[in-house]
Amino acid sequence: MSALQHPSGLNPVQQYRQASHFLRRTSRAKNAAWYQNPLELDFQLHLRTDGAGVTAFLHDRRENLWAPGPPLTEQHLLDPAAITAYATAALEHVRSAGGTSLGVVLHVADEFSLTEIKPELHDRDALGRLRGQAVEDPASILADFIQADQSSWRLLPYFSPASHSIATAVTVSRRYAPTLDALRALGESEDFPVVTSALSSPLIALLGIHGNVRRTPERPAVAILQYSAFTVIAFLDGNSDLMLLRTQLHRGLRRPPNFRHTIATALASLEIDSPDIFLFPLGQDVDRTLLEDLRP
Repeated sequence: MSALQHPSGLNPVQQYRQASHFLRRTSRAKNAAWYQNPLELDFQLHLRTDGAGVTAFLHDRRENLWAPGPPLTEQHLLDPAAITAYATAALEHVRSAGGTSLGVVLHVADEFSLTEIKPELHDRDALGRLRGQAVEDPASILADFIQADQSSWRLLPYFSPASHSIATAVTVSRRYAPTLDALRALGESEDFPVVTSALSSPLIALLGIHGNVRRTPERPAVAILQYSAFTVIAFLDGNSDLMLLRTQLHRGLRRPPNFRHTIATALASLEIDSPDIFLFPLGQDVDRTLLEDLRP
């Protein structure tokens, strides 16, 4: 299949020839899945990596059915040839079930780091603009030195009036970019839409707390998200708005060092007393006795 080039780099005649080629020889003009979000497709492959292992699930959105996918390892995710072979088998399964596309969603749970924005940019009215800059020009808003070719950033606002900052930036490395490129290339070669997306598992978990956790009305809360290699600590006000976010690496242990001190310092800074505390064990072999550290 010919490589698709952006029309801005082609002259009018080349644009016409390219459009005609893809109209005649590919399914791009007939199959709307090429332009949809992977979560909108009927057949989906969900891959989750958390540093301790990789899990896979196949999802039939039409019937709302989930089934374990074929086993794979971290090496599959880091080897474009291996993931291509793995996904080829998934395509055969989807085709046999009458599917015409496959959405692949990578849930990244083996990393979660934060980068603060520059102090002079703490203007809530500018949040919309800053969100765009975090994607297009992260160096212009982030306080730390960055390597834009190795990571990407998304701004996470602190909507609570009690927060000392307006936002933090979630950092996600591009280590799985070759994997996603290989999956899309497979779809191109097979003329079968393979639409990909990578999601930060901790960020999705944070967004799901509101409305899914029973809390004491108007009482602040601390949500502790445990993963195999790190722990995320979210401080919420009485309206469930995010006040502060912290992440701690385990450094080879089952729990983060100085865990109690980190929480105590943040609670004092935010002037929070007796919050609700929720523990979410979301990784393999995490320390479920973590809350004992917070007892008086």
